[in-house]
Amino acid sequence: METELMSVHIKDKIIIGLVSLATLAVFYFQYIMVGSYPLNLYAWFSLLVSVAIFLRFSHVGYQFIGYVKASRAEVMRVVWPDRRDIVVTTIAVGVAVAIISGVITLLDGVLVRVLSLITG
Repeated sequence: METELMSVHIKDKIIIGLVSLATLAVFYFQYIMVGSYPLNLYAWFSLLVSVAIFLRFSHVGYQFIGYVKASRAEVMRVVWPDRRDIVVTTIAVGVAVAIISGVITLLDGVLVRVLSLITG
C-alpha cells in the first residue's frame, strides 16, 4: 500500500515536471526567442500534450476530471428560469435601481443645500 502511494506521488512529480518544462519552453519561445514560429508552435503543442497527460495519468488530474464531471451533472440538474421569469425579474431590478437612484439624488440635493446654508 505504501509503495503504491509512493509510486503515485513520484509519478505525479514526474508529470508535474513535464508540464513545468513545457511551460518554460512556451515562455522561452514566446517571449525570449521571438520570431521562431515553428519552435513556438511546438512548445505550445508540447504544453497541451503534457497537460493532457497530467489530467489523464496523475492522481490530481483524476480528481479534477471527477470534479468537472460532478459539476457538469449538477448543472444538468439545475432548473433554469423561463423567458417570462427573466423578463419580469429584469424589469423589477430596473425599477428598483431607478427608485434607489432617485432617492439618492434627492438626498444628495437636500444635503448639498443644507451644507451650503450651514457654510454660507
